[in-house]
Amino acid sequence: MSFFSHDLFREAFEVADGQMKQLQEMEDPKGQRSDAITEEQEVELYQLGILGDSTPVVLQRTLLWQCGKYFALRGGSELKDIRYDSFTFRSLSSEEMEITYTEKRSKNRQGGLSGKNKVQKRVVHLEDPNGKFSFTKLFDAYWNRLPPTSSEFWYRPLKVYSNEGHWYSSAPLGKNTLNVFVREAMDCAGFSSGRYTNHSLRIQAANVLISKGFSDFDTMTRTGHSSTAGLQQYKRNNSKIAREASDTLAGPSVTAASTVSSEDADRTSKRPRTDPESP
Repeated sequence: MSFFSHDLFREAFEVADGQMKQLQEMEDPKGQRSDAITEEQEVELYQLGILGDSTPVVLQRTLLWQCGKYFALRGGSELKDIRYDSFTFRSLSSEEMEITYTEKRSKNRQGGLSGKNKVQKRVVHLEDPNGKFSFTKLFDAYWNRLPPTSSEFWYRPLKVYSNEGHWYSSAPLGKNTLNVFVREAMDCAGFSSGRYTNHSLRIQAANVLISKGFSDFDTMTRTGHSSTAGLQQYKRNNSKIAREASDTLAGPSVTAASTVSSEDADRTSKRPRTDPESP
């Protein structure tokens, strides 16, 4: 009898599987929580030149950043396992590019007990390819500056380079170096108080979609979740939604009440008590 398939244990299996996924969603590869990155922080990183395309390090960092955010990739193996053919590009018009990411290792698709049986993650991202820092432009710029024989995707940036030549060596980038990209970027901008990892990009993607009112289905289509269980951590930790929900519930009644003049408030305070238990 198989514990994983028998009807007697199906409910217990689903509960355990969901809990494992929830724990992994907010953690980095070392099992510690990662903090979410705000849109305001990201804008500042571009303004400071920490994200962009000016140098080999900045270009590579920005491409990884967009991979993690646009395709909601996990900070460990999903980013590390990217290859050139992980992406396909299809031009829909002069102002719209369809980019499809397909995961290479379906067994890494999920962190739950049934992960190995799930289909490959596939995410479609649409953009204007003419934008200054569009994914299309960054991808082309990065790939054209790699060594001719490139079987990997992430390579070590050259310290000495020219704008016309290669920007990267033939030595693949180590996993440990790759794993600190986001943390180093946030440190450079002065955002060192939080615990930022590459997995923070996936959290940012989910938070942005949830805060903008996208449905669970729409968010799961981007993040690759197979159930809503994995989204609960994002919802519980989204302070923006909590603030908007509070303001909505307070509504116009509280706003009107706050306009009561001090004279009215004083008059109200002098009204006789109507508590039936009063003597």
